[in-house]
Amino acid sequence: MKKFLSSAVLAITLTFGFNADAFEIPEWGESVIMYAPNRVMDVLDIFSLSVGVGPVAKLGARVTRFITVGGGIGAAAKLVKGYDRQYGVNLEEGYNLDLLMFTSEKQVTHLASRFVDKIDIETIGAVTPNDRIYNFYEGSRDYWSIGVSAAAIAEVDFDLHIIEIFDLVAGIFFIDLRADDLDVYSVAGTREIEL
Repeated sequence: MKKFLSSAVLAITLTFGFNADAFEIPEWGESVIMYAPNRVMDVLDIFSLSVGVGPVAKLGARVTRFITVGGGIGAAAKLVKGYDRQYGVNLEEGYNLDLLMFTSEKQVTHLASRFVDKIDIETIGAVTPNDRIYNFYEGSRDYWSIGVSAAAIAEVDFDLHIIEIFDLVAGIFFIDLRADDLDVYSVAGTREIEL
């Protein structure tokens, strides 16, 4: 998707003789130019899905990370379309036991592609949205997600991100709740996104 957007912006730039150093696009102009690509990304952000294989067994469900039931143990190589625009593969192992507010978890990512976060967490007790891994803007996991996990050699994890639905609706009115909208410069590769 990013390659397509980069190519489109580059074509427009070459067509109209745009020089980023000589001319700065106003903020409202960036919002208009990137409106459609950002709404598509907002729609894709609504869910997470990872599938994998390995010596793993798990079964669980959650309505936020505060209300969880289930457990699992093992390791799996996964194909990831994750929260906060994580796309790629990883090799993850560990265990978890969840009963309502109580969580006992140890998860380690041994290998991950460039756009998938590596995690190394160990938790006993209740998790809170203040934990770094659940940070609203930069966290690897969504505290408020609704999801299911199941595995018996083949693994599937699915999450629905309610916050991302609100981000999509707000985005229709040019409001970026999650501060994750792309700008012209980040797509064209002329300026880095500040995190």
